[in-house]
Amino acid sequence: GIHLDYVRFPDRLSCYSPATRTRYEAFAKRKVPDWPASVKPGGALWDSYAKFRASQVTQFVRQASKELRAVRPGVQISIAVWGKHPDCLDAVGQDWPVWLKEGLVDFITPMNYSENPWEFESLLLEQLAHPGAKGRIVPGIGVTANECELYPSEVLQQLALARRHGCDGFSLFKLDANLLQNVLPVIGPALTGR
Repeated sequence: GIHLDYVRFPDRLSCYSPATRTRYEAFAKRKVPDWPASVKPGGALWDSYAKFRASQVTQFVRQASKELRAVRPGVQISIAVWGKHPDCLDAVGQDWPVWLKEGLVDFITPMNYSENPWEFESLLLEQLAHPGAKGRIVPGIGVTANECELYPSEVLQQLALARRHGCDGFSLFKLDANLLQNVLPVIGPALTGR
């Protein structure tokens, strides 16, 4: 399979280049004299600009999916996403429910990085409630993410929550010395049953 990562804008304040302005004006079918102030968060055109940004990311995902499947029919395509929807639309331009609905990806890996098991579960339940999401959510667990660092017992707790809610898999972020030396040796037996 192919896993797409970082298919998003870095934040709400990106991008205001001349090429982006030209594309946005074509999208909005209007000139924007007060660029970029009017399209920044809080500006008069922010809502429209946020939709434009999401459309650009979706257009990339659509094209990548089409080309990957043309080269390798039947390839499994997954993508890392911000887990909270619709916040991810404004924040980074990801509209992953559309990607699932249109079959652009086979499954998503939401970055549900939290030390709080209730927050992890809440995100997971929200994700699973989207049409077509069942069986297509492979939650990301932030073992050593910037947002959190989990002990092996906390990783096992989040794995149990993912299994309880019918997820077919999980993703551990990130592969580093802590995961290899401290976490996997402890959780391995729970994963393999040995």
